[in-house]
Formats: sequence, C-alpha cells, structure tokens
Amino acid sequence: MAVLHLEPPRFCYSDGSFEIGRFAQAPIRVHPGFLFAAAVLTLPYWLTGRLSGFALAGIGITTVFVSVFSHELAHAFVGDRYGAAARRIDLNLFGGVVEFRIRPHTMRQDCAIVIAGPLSNLALAALAYALLVLVNGAPPEKIALGGLFVPNAMLAPGVAVRA
Repeated sequence: MAVLHLEPPRFCYSDGSFEIGRFAQAPIRVHPGFLFAAAVLTLPYWLTGRLSGFALAGIGITTVFVSVFSHELAHAFVGDRYGAAARRIDLNLFGGVVEFRIRPHTMRQDCAIVIAGPLSNLALAALAYALLVLVNGAPPEKIALGGLFVPNAMLAPGVAVRA
C-alpha cells in the first residue's frame, strides 16, 4: 500500500516547482501557476484591503489547494490499488495531473481511477456542508445578490447578504 509522505517544500530547479512530498515513489510538485490561479480565484477578497479579506483569501487558497490535492491523491491512490503506480503528481495552472507509470489493465479499473477524483470532491463538499450546518445551527438559506436569490456561498465579500 502506498504511503503519503509530506515534507517541507523544496525548490526544484528543473521546472521551477516546489516538491512538497511523495506518494509512494511519486514526487508531489506544486508549480507557480497553481499558486497564481489560486490567488486569482481569491482576488475579490484581496481587493477589500481589510484584514478579514486577507484572512478569507488565505482560507480560499487553502481550500483550493486541499480540494485539488485530495482530488489528485484520490486518482493516485486508486491507481496504486490497481497496480498502476503514479510516476508524479503535479498541481499546476490548470488544476492538477497524475502521471501513471503504466496504464490500468481493464476498462473497469480505468473508470474507477477516473471517478475517484470527483468522488473525493463530493466527500469534501459534504464535509463542508456538515460543518456549515454545525456552525450555523441550521441549513444555510439562499444568498441574495442584487435582488436575485442564488444558492451559492462563494460570492464576493460585501456583495452577498443573507436572505
């Protein structure tokens, strides 16, 4: 069984990425483009200029990282279970990618590897919803945005109000 081993980031001169650990023998690398994309996704929070906005940006970047990282680890874990060991795991500008040493043996194994990532995201979403209900004390209401009701809690700060 493969083991996840996280370590302090180490700069890789070959491609400008940071190696943050290994999954079995596969290096896990975070490319600068990933950090750029995460920063752009949290730009509305940075632009508030307030400490609370910076804190929310940090939480947003962490959330993006955990989401993409767990998604790629799920692919690698299921691939390893079926004997298709990962060669490397990269988090880059477009999200992430797992490069396998060999292809899965059957179509069923390939489908299991492919579906593992989105299932990990569904599990994270369920966990986030449960935490939201726990903290809020009740299921969240819809968010009102300019008179329109949208069921989305990830709106720009200061724009959304509780309905």
